Amino acid sequence: MTNAFVLGSVRTDDSTIIVSGAANCDAGGDYDTFESPVGTAIQVTAGKTLIVGRVRFESPNAGASFFFGYADDAIVSAAGPPTNPVILSEALFTVSATINITFNVLFKVPEGKFPFALIAGAATGIISIEGIEV
Repeated sequence: MTNAFVLGSVRTDDSTIIVSGAANCDAGGDYDTFESPVGTAIQVTAGKTLIVGRVRFESPNAGASFFFGYADDAIVSAAGPPTNPVILSEALFTVSATINITFNVLFKVPEGKFPFALIAGAATGIISIEGIEV
């Protein structure tokens, strides 16, 4: 294995198992399912697990906070949570300018679930993920 594809904490030689997508939280307090392509919610394939290796967060707001998790259904820019949400991580930033940061992570999203993001408070932004489905 040469690990031709490095996605944060995840490495693979098989490009067919790579999953990437983005959630655009365009109003403070929005929940949004990751999509790829835009308009198509990412749902973990039956019998597989999505292993997220990298999360990127971009926001024009100081003091932005975001949450990453998964749920039973897809949701698009909604004030209320999806069904049965499970929060895997929270990150808070108290900088005074635009945020553009990348994290190497190791999150597992089970089969049939939809990964989502929530940006808390009045902040807005885009969160993107990269990983593999195995």
